[in-house]
Amino acid sequence: MKIKLTLKDCGTGAGGFKPGNTCASGGGSSSGGSGGTPGRSPAASSPHTPPDALDKLSTNWDAFVRIDVAKNPKTPSATLDKLSKDEHGRVRYEVAQNRSTPPDTLAAMSKDVDVSVRRGVADNPNTPQATLARLASEDDDLGVRVAAERF
Repeated sequence: MKIKLTLKDCGTGAGGFKPGNTCASGGGSSSGGSGGTPGRSPAASSPHTPPDALDKLSTNWDAFVRIDVAKNPKTPSATLDKLSKDEHGRVRYEVAQNRSTPPDTLAAMSKDVDVSVRRGVADNPNTPQATLARLASEDDDLGVRVAAERF
């Protein structure tokens, strides 16, 4: 199956979303109509989206689009590293859960203020053992400590 992906000013510059942009519309109505899920991007979640397009989508104004990019296993390491510092905790959580996230990014994320992000780091099999040991012995959250001890 071949999928054609089109990017029109996806998440570029201060303007972000442009009228006619199909990247954040999910193919449907942006007002929540029956045409699709508002704020979702088929391109952001597709394993066929080129890495440079995922990098562009990672700067989209819509957090739901950035969440989809963070979840995509084909998202480049540098893009995941950038998203690991996103203002939205859910974006950072998805980066922590992504098995393509580099170990050094996971180690840095293990100090995130959001407990769900730290739990995501503890659950990721790519998290360095030293990071897991620190989380298991020092984290304030019992759930993080227990998750880190499983490895």
